[in-house]
Amino acid sequence: MKIPGVYIKELNAFPNALVAVPTSVPAFIGYTETALRDDGKDLRNLPVRIGSLDEYRAYFGGPPAAKVRLTADGQRVDGIDLNSQFYLYNSLRLYFDNGGKTCYIVSAGLYADAVAKGKRGQDLSDAPLKALAKELESTIIVVPDAMLLGDAGDARAVTEQVLAHCGAMQSRIVICDIYRGDQRRSNDDQDIISGAGGFRSLTSDFLSYGAAYYPWLHTSLIGDDQVDYRCLTPESLAALIPFLKDAAARSETDTAKRAELQAAIDQLGAEEPAAGLHNMLMAALPAYKSLMQDVGAALNVLPPSGGIAGVYVRIDNVQGVHRAPANTGINSALAPVVSISAEEQEDLNLPLNGMAVNAIRVLAGRGMLIWGARTLDGNSQDWRYVNVRRTVIMLEQSIKAAMQAYMFEPNTSLTWGNVRSMIERFLTEQWKAGVLIGGKPEDAYYVSVGPGASTTGGEAARSYMLVSIKVSLVRPAEFIEITFQQLTQS
Repeated sequence: MKIPGVYIKELNAFPNALVAVPTSVPAFIGYTETALRDDGKDLRNLPVRIGSLDEYRAYFGGPPAAKVRLTADGQRVDGIDLNSQFYLYNSLRLYFDNGGKTCYIVSAGLYADAVAKGKRGQDLSDAPLKALAKELESTIIVVPDAMLLGDAGDARAVTEQVLAHCGAMQSRIVICDIYRGDQRRSNDDQDIISGAGGFRSLTSDFLSYGAAYYPWLHTSLIGDDQVDYRCLTPESLAALIPFLKDAAARSETDTAKRAELQAAIDQLGAEEPAAGLHNMLMAALPAYKSLMQDVGAALNVLPPSGGIAGVYVRIDNVQGVHRAPANTGINSALAPVVSISAEEQEDLNLPLNGMAVNAIRVLAGRGMLIWGARTLDGNSQDWRYVNVRRTVIMLEQSIKAAMQAYMFEPNTSLTWGNVRSMIERFLTEQWKAGVLIGGKPEDAYYVSVGPGASTTGGEAARSYMLVSIKVSLVRPAEFIEITFQQLTQS
């Protein structure tokens, strides 16, 4: 100091803080009705952050006008017309119903475009994944519209690309649906999971970054007030008219009333049917009412990935990312489409190739539950469980983000000590929160930094600062065995 006076010098009393990164921010990829911002900007293939269904509608519009096919005689539901069906919107509803909060939407294209040119796997993978690579907040990827592609091979190719993306990013996982997961397994070469072209025929070096769930779900998202004859394809509506007229002839004995009812049924084929026609037919014809119930049930079948993503978020927020997302229900879901027994789940949970598929089951007295928490890398002792994989992602990304502050700092013992103490404080907090297991912090983790520990003198000279971290992670009690033995009377 060269001039007499009073000088103030502030010294940092506390080292840098290390904060856990968010763990439950899904990215949904799929087709949307629109993709336009208020200022006219096209949002296709751009990740858009939303926090509610209203926000989604403001950018991406509403649900698709899905159509149901009837059999040629018009008497039974034959399935959904897949050209008119899109799963993203209702999967997002299921996500928010199960505790979902903030998420990203990546529109792979518009409904109209997908119908005109067909749904293609590259639409759901190439540009959306490239865009998500620049958006670092997302930790989960969901692609429900992959279930609408031409065949299982196309859907599998999308899954493989998303797994490769997650492996490259090392910060997110994909929740996989099973193609044609609304059908029961055949346990032969055509099996939807283990068959020659089934789900388990996918190839990837990043299986620990994915988790699959089976079967699909009966949901309650589409209410009875949203289901009427307009939900049928034109061909099915034409087949329905003679069936209903025949049903009216059998059920109505009064000649005048029968003629009036059949005239009303003819209105179904008109360009603008009379108002209240649906309600009148529901009241007058049990056959029509039963058919509309089946139509509603068909429209409410949904892949489970959106609901599972919501469960992940709910578990993370209430209990923590270290808690296995299992042994819990799925809101707005009535039942799995396929009932699975304990024997049938054996192959799902413990296949020879380790590619586990988590079952959604109805258990006696407990209702419908997610009954599995395994990744696709089930034979790995390190990455077998979803919560372990996601906990490590959280630890890795949190520490990686905090370490950015030490880039270009002097590679000296002072820096090494600061880094070690920062990481140790963070891991101690995680241990207190139950993320790490051990009787004391030293049993839960180990951190070494610098020469003599994780870095050699030569590495330090080349500007390398190596940090070695070992953690003891919480694994789920997947198998609980209770042994009873009688004592000899004494």
